[in-house]
Amino acid sequence: MIRSDEYIKISTFLSKYAMEILDSLAECIYIIDKEFRIVYLNKSASQLLKIKDNSLYGAVCMSLCKSERCQLGCPVTDVLLTDKDVIGLQTTIIDGDGN
Repeated sequence: MIRSDEYIKISTFLSKYAMEILDSLAECIYIIDKEFRIVYLNKSASQLLKIKDNSLYGAVCMSLCKSERCQLGCPVTDVLLTDKDVIGLQTTIIDGDGN
């Protein structure tokens, strides 16, 4: 078990470096809140989607993915309800130019 002082040290480290770590990854990552609103896109996701500013922050994730999965059954909701990973799911993402 982690002692409380170790936990504070780890939490401080993650808070300080989490964005740098996420931005250094080649994989596209976006983070949503409990209302499914986008709160973060890493650099790879911003580049792939051709987004130069934070214009998608606050938008519902469905506006990013534009996937038929959003209509059939949200994979994020599935994970939250079942506590099981979704593996091998393919989806379509629309970039800033509508492609």
